[in-house]
Amino acid sequence: RGDVEAARACLSDEARDKTSLGGESLVILCPFGNVFVLRSASEHVAEELRELGTHPGNPDTPQSRVIGIAHVHIIAKPGSAKEARAFYDALGATATLSSEDRSLDVVTGKYQIFSIHDDERAVDHDACETNARAWAYHVCMYVNDEDIDALRAKIGSAYHNSVRFKVLDSLCAPFQVRARAIAPRFYLEHEIRTLQAPMCPLNV
Repeated sequence: RGDVEAARACLSDEARDKTSLGGESLVILCPFGNVFVLRSASEHVAEELRELGTHPGNPDTPQSRVIGIAHVHIIAKPGSAKEARAFYDALGATATLSSEDRSLDVVTGKYQIFSIHDDERAVDHDACETNARAWAYHVCMYVNDEDIDALRAKIGSAYHNSVRFKVLDSLCAPFQVRARAIAPRFYLEHEIRTLQAPMCPLNV
């Protein structure tokens, strides 16, 4: 709890007014409607993350305390969760649909889940296409594949040659592919990198 309270104290007065503190968690609402929940990890989870090098540096210093994202939850137009499953299955990820096919949970780490939930409130695909910087989701995942060409083949038609990230993609080509069309009504800019990527937290 001490770390959560310390995090809240670091926020500006304006940002602090948009938070709520309860038990072991801090809830923060950003101007775009995203909700961030900061929780104190149990000591055994924090220790495992330190060993992985999730946050580089001396773990005994406040600046290098572990911050891990345990759960990312995003919304998409109805039908997207079911349609997106094939993409993650092709990558070899553990992806589970809810009984109503309205929610997809993708295991992205020992303590991490990436979830896609069908919701009519999601921004329409065309609006994202018009202004991706303002409305589109953007995520990056690291995978065990070492062969970047094989990884590109796995994502098939979802492969995306981005104009917006042309320079970045040219520099990252040996260890990264970019996908986008993982479901017809779901606009998600998706970077997939191998563990050999220099910016991977395990290599920092």
